Amino acid sequence: MSGATHRVYFALWPDPALRAELSAAVAPVLTGLGGRPVQPANLHLTLEFIGAVAASQLDRLLALGATLSWPAVTLTLDYPEWWRGSQALVLRVLAPAEPLLALQAALRRRIAELGLAVDDRPYRPHVTIAREVAAQPAHATPVSVAWRAATVALIESHPAPGGSHYRPLGLWHAADAKSEFPVI
Repeated sequence: MSGATHRVYFALWPDPALRAELSAAVAPVLTGLGGRPVQPANLHLTLEFIGAVAASQLDRLLALGATLSWPAVTLTLDYPEWWRGSQALVLRVLAPAEPLLALQAALRRRIAELGLAVDDRPYRPHVTIAREVAAQPAHATPVSVAWRAATVALIESHPAPGGSHYRPLGLWHAADAKSEFPVI
């Protein structure tokens, strides 16, 4: 198994209550849209996608996660947007708070310092709510969900019929937050 790789990324990871609230809020947006809605258990906001890494790199990424320090930040997911290239419907954070941008930039820099490739495109914080959406929705139903984001996760993506399954490999909490999630 020395050639085994793991497809991973760092993300803000919502608690079950927020997942339920977000799913309810986007249900009207998804009605009659076509495509494949993202399952509530898979909702997240990617901070930095890493991609395929060797199993030997996981410990280094988990150690990186354990050193993160950031304040919880409230995000407003309120701008539905269709991305033609990936055929995804997302909820954007149009006015991301500075602590979110600082956390993402620090992650990107530290992942690069580990010798792993990072995305050099500008960061656009969003939550993907549907995939395989073939065309721009005719009208966007207004959505507004506030999220007090306090948990960062290193997530592993496993391909599965009907869409990937995401599994947290490690969870870390903001210095000023309490969460029902244990640190694993």
